[in-house]
Amino acid sequence: MSPPCTPPIPIAHFRQWLRGSLTNRITFAALTLSASVTLLILGLSFGVTRTLVETNIEDALAGQARLAAHRIEAVLNGMVQDIDGLADNALMVNAVDDPRWRETYLLPFLRDHRLTPHTYYALHLIGAGGEVLAGNGPGDPATYSDTAWGERVLKDGKPYAGVAHRPPNALLVVAIPVRREGEAKPVGMVVGETSLSELFYNEAAFSERKRIILRERHRPLISWDEVGLDDAAVLAVAQPLRLDPPLEGLGLTIEVGDDRARLLAPLGWLSWAFAAVLVVTLLIALWWSRVVSRRLARPICALSRIATRVSRGGLEESGEIQVRAEGEDEVASLAGAFDLMLEKLRDSHHKLELRVDERTRELNEAKEKIEHDFHIQQAISQILRASLEQTTIDEKLEHALEVIFSVPWFNVHKAGSIFLRDENEPDTLVMHVERGLAEPLLESCARLPFGKCLCGRAAARREVVYSDGIDHEHEIAFDGMENHGHICLPIQVGGKVLGVVNLYVEAGLARPDHEIEFLNAIANALASTLERQRAEDQERRLGTQLAHMARLSTMGEIATTLSHELNQPLATIVNFAGGSLRRIDNRAFDADSQRFALTKISEQAKLAGEIIRRVRAFVRKGEVPYSHTAIDINEVVEKAVELVEFQARRGETVLELHLDPALEPVPADRVQIQQILVNLILNAVEAMGELPVEERRIRIRTLYEVGEQAHVLVHDNGNPPADLELERLFDPFYTTKASGMGMGLAICATIIEAHQGRIWASRDGARGLTFHFTLPCARGRG
Repeated sequence: MSPPCTPPIPIAHFRQWLRGSLTNRITFAALTLSASVTLLILGLSFGVTRTLVETNIEDALAGQARLAAHRIEAVLNGMVQDIDGLADNALMVNAVDDPRWRETYLLPFLRDHRLTPHTYYALHLIGAGGEVLAGNGPGDPATYSDTAWGERVLKDGKPYAGVAHRPPNALLVVAIPVRREGEAKPVGMVVGETSLSELFYNEAAFSERKRIILRERHRPLISWDEVGLDDAAVLAVAQPLRLDPPLEGLGLTIEVGDDRARLLAPLGWLSWAFAAVLVVTLLIALWWSRVVSRRLARPICALSRIATRVSRGGLEESGEIQVRAEGEDEVASLAGAFDLMLEKLRDSHHKLELRVDERTRELNEAKEKIEHDFHIQQAISQILRASLEQTTIDEKLEHALEVIFSVPWFNVHKAGSIFLRDENEPDTLVMHVERGLAEPLLESCARLPFGKCLCGRAAARREVVYSDGIDHEHEIAFDGMENHGHICLPIQVGGKVLGVVNLYVEAGLARPDHEIEFLNAIANALASTLERQRAEDQERRLGTQLAHMARLSTMGEIATTLSHELNQPLATIVNFAGGSLRRIDNRAFDADSQRFALTKISEQAKLAGEIIRRVRAFVRKGEVPYSHTAIDINEVVEKAVELVEFQARRGETVLELHLDPALEPVPADRVQIQQILVNLILNAVEAMGELPVEERRIRIRTLYEVGEQAHVLVHDNGNPPADLELERLFDPFYTTKASGMGMGLAICATIIEAHQGRIWASRDGARGLTFHFTLPCARGRG
């Protein structure tokens, strides 16, 4: 049973008491809320009141500080004006120059000029050399010229103001330069001193506050303190002194303050009044909480006990439990509603359990299907992604087996193979990859005719062949072979069989339709991969043949020049051979002349052989399309220039080479890259045929660029047509020549793309074109 609604409240068991009943919680909440709201209101009121009182006190202190500051300002500013007037007086200038003038007029003037004690403490006239010419008062003028400020006043002619400490006084020293009319350099200075201490104490005497301080740049200079407290216990207001030059740089401030506790003492009674209000508020809150408890909490406590029994017994065990409440008030209505709620809750609970069970079953089925479809899509994506990589067909098939075996729900052994149709014998399957096959099967299953064993039947029938064990259709077997089943599935496109996927399954396993459905999707992906691979191979073969024909066409263009170049070494050989024969016939030869002739014949024969070798290397047809080996691009450029330099000389064109020695090796087909360079250089020679001879210049550069790429540039000074479309230069059959076919640059673009590079053209101002192509270096192909 629940604890009684009004238990005692022992302090030691406050938490148990608070959890004991709703009445206790209502009481505690009412007291807490009332206390919090009252404290908040009283705190805000007290804070506002205290702020207003402190503001009024600070205003009063600020008024006294301003009054004291005004008085001190008036005295000090008047002193500066007086000294400045004396310095400008002709009396001071004459006194500097004439000692008798000083005795007759200046000294009496100074004695008469001294006013009240706190106005001038001393007044002196100092000469340009620092000597004391005249003065009054107890100052120490002999030291003025020895100070740094004294030297600056006499040298620079700028006024000075500063504070000098001569215990027990703090003196204000003001120095004004004396000049002759029309001259910039001072002939002396007037120095006046006043006692800041006397001036300050006169102001402190009339102050009503207990502490007044004169500060110089925030440092205490002179103070009057009857409080004797720390700065934190004193309420103070500072007022800066507004002084005329040169006093404005002293940073003097007057600060007036008093005991903070004494000033705020009237606020004490307000705290007691606020405490009394808080106590009254808490008593009212306690009374109100007890009234609410009697009217509301006790009926609810009875209802909560019944609800607790229902919750502990469960809905299935609560059929006989009802809430009974007499009367027709709100509590009775609540009890009836509670009974009706229990009945509907039991019905809803039963229906919900049935629906949850059904929904859970549907979700599990959907989850299995989603996982199944996900693994199918993932496997197909991996196979298709591998088909785009630059790998062999066997590597792609090996990857496909890995993907099949990695599917977690696929119920197969980690053993199987993939066959492909033999291109030369279309009715024969050739095993390309295998996994986990026994050693005897590697030889006996290496080649299978269509129709033989399970794999051959799958290829011949163009349908899935399934076997749950070794039977009469399993024609290839050996002693000791472990019993197992097979799934043999053809790889086909448009009814044409490209190969067979063969996988091992558990012996006695019923036909796995899900696995076969998955394998059909894999076979379709493999068919796409095989078709793509064969199309790419065919495209490369055609590209190689087309490039070979282009090289032959290029050699046709330079054949005349080559015949002329070959004619020169051959003619030299004939001349030297004829001369040697004549010497032999005339018996007029010696060993040295014969050796010289034979040496020349050998050199010219090597030169002719080198020309023929370069031509044969250029026009040869590669056996393997795009055979990439690491080549030196600089060397390829030099060889290409050797091939076309005959044509360039014939066209009176200068070839300039700028080769980067830091260029990395490039994996590429040497002959095809050389073909691109020959094509670009010959195009440039032809483009400059109409130019004056001195302007026919071709610049060939190689660069090593960031990103580990080799960049080759071929620039000419020709005049390209104004309507030339650079982006179409590499399209097939696009040409600007009257007799051109438009295939040369298209072949160049095909070769560069096959090498994973890029080729483009750009204009260089009004004249000339630059052809660029880039190739990845060997280190950058990672």
